[in-house]
Amino acid sequence: IKTILVPTDGSDHANKAVILASDLAAKYDARITFMHVLLGDATTADIRAIMRERDLPDDLGRQIDEVEEMQVSSSIATEDVYVPIPVPRDLLEAIGNIILDEAVDVAERHGAENVKRILRHGEAAKCILAASDELAVNIIVMGSRGMSDLKGLLVGSVSHKVSHLANCTCVSVK
Repeated sequence: IKTILVPTDGSDHANKAVILASDLAAKYDARITFMHVLLGDATTADIRAIMRERDLPDDLGRQIDEVEEMQVSSSIATEDVYVPIPVPRDLLEAIGNIILDEAVDVAERHGAENVKRILRHGEAAKCILAASDELAVNIIVMGSRGMSDLKGLLVGSVSHKVSHLANCTCVSVK
């Protein structure tokens, strides 16, 4: 094991994958790269849940308040038809960077020394597979379920897609 890729969305399963991969990186003196794919499908409720778990800065909470206010205004203007307003990319990037900071901190506390991080935007499985090829990783360690459990049940989980299409060993962590 020389190069490890760990996609993380901050979910419980992803956090367990971060710990396992960090231990592996420390034991084998491997390079470990944490990757976060922006939560483009996240709702404001999803973002609030992440914020509560991590005690994120108040300015991020105010940005979510603004998005929710726009959603309410748009539903009033369109006679109660819900018009989804996406969470702004800069907010998703801020949250992604916090999730990556936490992963890097865990890795360093577990003794990993060669730690990198990348932030991507797009469809998660495709981004993970592309990064895996770019970095020539030996192993991908990822949570078996992420934040979008319902979507995973309907269209297939990201971990399932990655494990079937990756050119390296994949470990799914529960």
